[in-house]
Amino acid sequence: MKQKKKLSNQPSNSNVTTEVIDLDYEMATMWKRFAATLFDLLCVFVVGLVFLGCNFLILKNHGGLQSMQARRYELAEDSGLYYNKGTELFTTKSKIMADEELTTKEKKEQLSNILYTFYTNELFFKNDEGTLKYNDFKKEAKDKDGNLLFNSSYEEVYSSVDYQATYLDFYSTTFDKSLGFLLNNSEYAYINQRIIIIFTFSSVAALLMPFIIFYYIIPMCFVRTHQTLGKLLTRICVLNVDGLSVSPLKYTGSFLFFYIIEVIGSVACFLIPFAVSLTMAIVLKTKQSLHDYVFNTYVVSIDKKTVYKNLNEYRIAKKLEEKASIENKDFKLGRNDVY
Repeated sequence: MKQKKKLSNQPSNSNVTTEVIDLDYEMATMWKRFAATLFDLLCVFVVGLVFLGCNFLILKNHGGLQSMQARRYELAEDSGLYYNKGTELFTTKSKIMADEELTTKEKKEQLSNILYTFYTNELFFKNDEGTLKYNDFKKEAKDKDGNLLFNSSYEEVYSSVDYQATYLDFYSTTFDKSLGFLLNNSEYAYINQRIIIIFTFSSVAALLMPFIIFYYIIPMCFVRTHQTLGKLLTRICVLNVDGLSVSPLKYTGSFLFFYIIEVIGSVACFLIPFAVSLTMAIVLKTKQSLHDYVFNTYVVSIDKKTVYKNLNEYRIAKKLEEKASIENKDFKLGRNDVY
């Protein structure tokens, strides 16, 4: 990037000659930018996994969350549809169906008893609401020939061995439908929702926090260049359009735009903002990504180059350079000379 810009403290209508400075930086090559991005993303990924692991460990031992999970397990077991095995819940249907010692008739009877207990449980159904729903399922139950499986009293019509598998299929299907009624229970649904929200937001925060660390906190420590670790290794940085250092306020605005639009926006919009930004960096002559274009900044190579924070610092550096060149022709201005 080559920038030649008139900078002066004089008003525009002044007759005083304005100062012209010439700051010459090469545009950062795409491979350097790619290498810097790859390294930064690798750091973000590794730290993100560490944060995620710590997040799950904290949530696992969080007293409030443990209480909610315990209550959810209690409700599930009270329904009769689940049983607790260690620290996990399993459906009672899976246990019954997997028991090879039970006959088809016994499996059918056990599922029938579980469903009857569930639909008459006042913890999940008010008055006769559950019984009516269960009877509605029985009303519609038919065999493969279209014959009703239950009479008007909601009792099984057939008792022969040939029909036991048919009744078992009915109770098995009804059991699966019953799980939905448990999920819709107000208390169970509320607890479930709270747990999902806590896990989702904490996990997303754990994955996104490293972006703040590696793309904002660390760059803000480099007050002149605002370099990420990847940019530091590849010797590139972001500069203002006038060739001077980007101000902390402007860098903050650029980061927020990058973080909200390009990072979070890409997660929510199938990487579309990321694709747009990458395309701009490749296609545009200025090689500006989306946030660079919006904030008028440029990614440049600073090999053996000094980055100036402001115009006054540039003037001081030039004076030191001129003085030193007169006294010592081998003198070369170092970056520390203008700090």
